[in-house]
Amino acid sequence: MYWHYDREKELSYEAQIEILTEECKNRKREMQELYQNSQLQHKEVKELISERNSHIQLIWERLNTLISETSALGEHVGKYSDLGALTHQSEIRKYRLKFVNKCCNAKYSRHDMTADDGSPIKVAIYDQKNRIITNGPLSSVLVKIVALDGEFNKENKEQWSENSFKTSIVHCRPGRQPLFANELYLRLENGVAHLCGAKFQDNSSFVPSKKFRLGVMAADDSISEKILEGVSESFAVKDGRGYPKKKDLFPSLNDPIYKLKKIGENGDRRKLLENMDINIVQDFLRFYNKDMKGLREACRNIPDHDWNIIVGHALSCKPGPERYSYCIPGMDATICFNSLYNIVGAEFNGKYISYEELNSTQKSLVEMSKMTAYENLEVSKCEYKDPCHEHEVIAEYEGSCCPRGSCSMLPLSTLSTRFHEDISPQGEVLESTPAQESPRPRQRWAKIMTVVTTLRFLNKKPQATPREISQTPWTESSIGMTYVPDDLLVEADIEMCPTPITESSSGMVEWPYELWDWC
Repeated sequence: MYWHYDREKELSYEAQIEILTEECKNRKREMQELYQNSQLQHKEVKELISERNSHIQLIWERLNTLISETSALGEHVGKYSDLGALTHQSEIRKYRLKFVNKCCNAKYSRHDMTADDGSPIKVAIYDQKNRIITNGPLSSVLVKIVALDGEFNKENKEQWSENSFKTSIVHCRPGRQPLFANELYLRLENGVAHLCGAKFQDNSSFVPSKKFRLGVMAADDSISEKILEGVSESFAVKDGRGYPKKKDLFPSLNDPIYKLKKIGENGDRRKLLENMDINIVQDFLRFYNKDMKGLREACRNIPDHDWNIIVGHALSCKPGPERYSYCIPGMDATICFNSLYNIVGAEFNGKYISYEELNSTQKSLVEMSKMTAYENLEVSKCEYKDPCHEHEVIAEYEGSCCPRGSCSMLPLSTLSTRFHEDISPQGEVLESTPAQESPRPRQRWAKIMTVVTTLRFLNKKPQATPREISQTPWTESSIGMTYVPDDLLVEADIEMCPTPITESSSGMVEWPYELWDWC
């Protein structure tokens, strides 16, 4: 009897297991079918979602129209009429203002604001294709510069509402001067404007983020188009009393050594370096170029991270105009150094070669001989005039000179084409700023040569061959030499020969040949 009962119980369990197993198979089959259907309908689902979003957008637009047409708004309408605060922004503004150059570095109150590279802060207006609008009403729109809380748009969104921008504008503290001495308005010219001479009158310590951002917004009532405001990077504004102790982005050779980053004015690192007769940045760089390993060993207590920052900051300093040389005994070879004792080239048999163009044998000779030159420490100044630095007289010919700004006839052979060291020609001309004297006279020299090359071919027929042009008599009426402003010419090539002017003018023929192709 017990056996019969156990058998029935076992059969009951087997039946339940079979039912559950079959049900599990059915569920798996349903899941597979559902998955396959979802894959097939994925595209349809996406299209449905897109269609629903379009409907929602149309609803928002209709709601905006109704609100704008309502003369008297009720409290419930006013409460929800700030559509910019809602999840879906009702309008995408296709024109936008931008800050062109970066403004991340700290500013100082009562001192002029500049971009990180020291140039004036530049704003521009862009279209949907991220191109500057250079003509039309928008290219000359009036804009206003404001200060924003540093927390605004920290997510780096592409769009925001006009109301959220305006509510983030920072005003002065109670009882303090306005943030700016005057309201800052700029008129765009060809879509661009530069902010010059603007100063903060207070620091940024009173805002929660301790930082500001600059904002630029359209302020021209005559423009009907909606323009998205521009927002700069966040930056701190420090008290102006700390300005004398600030560390410049590009230090000067004569700056005290504590002007370098990671070196305190009254710190142990300054004392350590001064005990090694390193008092200014130039001393540091000369020691570094002469004995890099020895300097690092003497400063071994400085962590590698801080040391790399110190060296990098020092190397951003522009060398001075001095040039030094060392004659290798028993050879017709001379090593040329810049003002920081860094090798810039060498002369072999009277021919100058830049360091980058030296072959392996010449480089080995230079490297072996430079230690002897450093040990002597009596490095004599070079006799030649290097056009890569400022001189009052830039060319001499048979006892006469041609100072900057004068006009004179010079034979082509007197013009040096020896350009060495690294040059980074500025491709952009700041239209709003006044023309300034070029900080790189070697570029000015190349541009003068460009004028000489081009003026020689004035009033020539386009069909003339290079040989016919090269036989043109050299007359005083066909050539002149003068100082040329940097913003006049399009390009000055820094290789061995400049390229002729590429902008056409009346009576001028452009020939894409190098200078010695004609001589």
